[in-house]
Amino acid sequence: MRLNNRQINSRRIVHHIDTGKKTTFKFLADSIPNVRSVFIIHGKKYVCEKITATFTEQGMSQLLKGVFYPITE
Repeated sequence: MRLNNRQINSRRIVHHIDTGKKTTFKFLADSIPNVRSVFIIHGKKYVCEKITATFTEQGMSQLLKGVFYPITE
């Protein structure tokens, strides 16, 4: 086993993230999406830093807030 296996590294997807352009989006959802996913918002790709949900006695609010960074091609 090697840490720098070239066969594994050649299949790995590397995204170039523009860390200077942090954007916050609010959206409606019934469940919290996977924050490790690549999100397509208004036709552009983003990675997520965090998603915030509000919980009350009645359950989770559908309005979620996420912090995203764009992926540059």
